[in-house]
Amino acid sequence: MLLVFVRLKKVPQSFDGIESLNAVIEKEYLDFYHDPVPVERTLRGRHTEDMNHAFEYANKVWGEFPDSKEDQKEREEFLLDDYFRSFPPISCETVTIGKQTYSKYVEGDINYKHIFQRVYNLPLKDNYMLSFLFKYRLEGNASKKKFRKWLLSSDETFEHKILETLDISRLVDASTENEIAFISNQGEQ
Repeated sequence: MLLVFVRLKKVPQSFDGIESLNAVIEKEYLDFYHDPVPVERTLRGRHTEDMNHAFEYANKVWGEFPDSKEDQKEREEFLLDDYFRSFPPISCETVTIGKQTYSKYVEGDINYKHIFQRVYNLPLKDNYMLSFLFKYRLEGNASKKKFRKWLLSSDETFEHKILETLDISRLVDASTENEIAFISNQGEQ
């Protein structure tokens, strides 16, 4: 299954370029999912909560300091798997697609989760950004191998083609730091 979301988002901190936006997004993500005080019925602090449960379980099964190297290895593998199943820190990269430069990050790892997403953020003025989220969900065993293979290359093919063919309206154009060329099949309006 594939879902695409487009959001206009205000960033809480100011940024003065794409590299600065990358740092702001990484910090905001880390502060949200790794909040030491999880908030019920939200994802805030979810990674912290997941890892607390993982450590509790690991301590019950193997103890805090396992007796054998085999038990130590099993405990570490369990904790590492849970770490990647939750919300580990992200790393943003600068990507130019067509005439636009985005801050891109990947959330999830298809080796550990059934949900995987790539997010492209286009910086606008006044701490706003236009966010394009491509969310993939692996369902059923029959299609997993084919879909997984396609998914691994979809950022270079499908997602880039979608982002390259988008028409950015003049309203958004007026809000970007660098003017975006207006392209339309209907001609000038």
